[in-house]
Amino acid sequence: MNKSSFPIHTEEILDKFTLLSLLLIISISAIANLPMTLGQDASNSYNYRFTVNEHGFTTVDVTFQSTENSGSSWVIVPKFSPWNNITVEGAITEFELAETQTYVGEDYYFYQVFVFSFVSVTSFQMKIQFNMTDGALIIEPRGVFLSPLIGFHPESVGLSQAEILFSSNYVVKTELIASSSGRSTYTVPDVNRVVFDLQDNVERLQVEFAPAADEPDWQQLDQSVFSFRTAKRYENYASEILALYQLVYADFTDLFNVTLENIEVQFFIPEFETLLSVGGFIPFTGQTLGEININIFFVRAVNGTIQAIALHELVHHFLWETGLSPDSFLWVHEGGAQYVSIETVDDLGYEGADIERTRLEQVASQLISQTGESFGYLQEWTPANPPADISRNYAASYYVMSRLAEEYGGLDFYRQFFRLIRGLEIQTNDELAFHLSLAANASVDLKLKLWGFDIRLLYNGSKISPDRIYEAEKALDGLNPVFLPYSLVAELFYQQALLRLERGDVNGANQFLDATILMANLAPVLTLLTLTAILAVIVYLLYKRSSRPRLEPPALPPLFEETAA
Repeated sequence: MNKSSFPIHTEEILDKFTLLSLLLIISISAIANLPMTLGQDASNSYNYRFTVNEHGFTTVDVTFQSTENSGSSWVIVPKFSPWNNITVEGAITEFELAETQTYVGEDYYFYQVFVFSFVSVTSFQMKIQFNMTDGALIIEPRGVFLSPLIGFHPESVGLSQAEILFSSNYVVKTELIASSSGRSTYTVPDVNRVVFDLQDNVERLQVEFAPAADEPDWQQLDQSVFSFRTAKRYENYASEILALYQLVYADFTDLFNVTLENIEVQFFIPEFETLLSVGGFIPFTGQTLGEININIFFVRAVNGTIQAIALHELVHHFLWETGLSPDSFLWVHEGGAQYVSIETVDDLGYEGADIERTRLEQVASQLISQTGESFGYLQEWTPANPPADISRNYAASYYVMSRLAEEYGGLDFYRQFFRLIRGLEIQTNDELAFHLSLAANASVDLKLKLWGFDIRLLYNGSKISPDRIYEAEKALDGLNPVFLPYSLVAELFYQQALLRLERGDVNGANQFLDATILMANLAPVLTLLTLTAILAVIVYLLYKRSSRPRLEPPALPPLFEETAA
């Protein structure tokens, strides 16, 4: 083939090259301007910023950023406090407010869920802003920040952050930083700044810090027999507690039949690890009760919660004045303080009372489902001997005191009881149960015994001799539990006697008491006879087995060769 048939036109080639270059540049520019979703995975992130001033007032800014053209998400926002929503880029096409239970499986009283859908050309950005009066609580020399509830769509986990920025003269305690999930990690880039990488979509963040001052600006508030020492920034909260004490004081003096003198009150911040697990406390030396301490963080709780805590601690002082010591009757102190404070707060119209009552009832119900109505362990509870799970004892003592009130007349029943013990020294549970029975004009002591309390039945209103019951108890106490099954049968007879006594069946109760005493006394002999019989049966079976004729194997047949011969 002739090479001349392929002429080279240099100018034409250059023109085509220029055109291709222009097309390539235009294509690259167009691709660069396409949404990021074409070039990388789309992402939806939430970034929280908490700005805390020198009094604990906190501004909360939440920024949602998405690289999607359209999508949806949700975030937890305040239910009762005002909050602002600003769309910076893109547009929200629809939204709704929903309960937290639907999205996170739990009902959070102060919060709701903002559910939204959005569209955008390149990216979407939305900002939410609200304030917290007491985002951090400060009683110098300590301050603790506890975030509002953080909650957002799970797809944003690992992409979201939270920054806490304190006043410039505050210093973060780097060893006291935590998240409720325990999974979110953090850094401390500055002495007054903490940054969390959020690894859970439902979180609370907690940071302790050192304020600039070593001592608060103290304020002393005096009213009647009460004196409240408070940091000035919390003067209004202290005044509300004093007003509550004044409101109930006359009713409490009537209920407990005593008066008080020189009661000191103050707010406190618990240890970092127990921030919300302690509502209040009173130091007890064994000889006197100290000042009332109220956890300041519960000013952020449901209305009525801190009121119930304050009244709970006040009831301890009234019970002490009646002569009931926590050393001997801590279950009465705690159960009575729970019951009286909840009923009082409920009568005053606070909704927090019902929430606390429901919580205690749920714990008590769980206890009963596990171990039945057996609460005798409460007698061993003292300030010096706290249980591993103290919430169990609080719920059980509340259950006992509230159920006695329900059955025998409510607060009027306890009012009568405190009148009966005025001037007396009640030192044992036997005496306590006897006077409760007198107040009810019924066998409260029997009810307590059915609940597992180790007491003597001294009240004779049941028309049965206490000595008879004591004889049965003594027989059971001296019974070794190895005498099975007769020790269990004796215990069963005794429980049946108490049940019939509670129902008013005196004859039936006496019959089962007789059966209890008889079975307890005969249990060793019956156990010995039973073991003897079992051994005799075993020996007989062994003898029968050894006396059987021995089986001999059958003779082998002759070999084939021998048979053939």
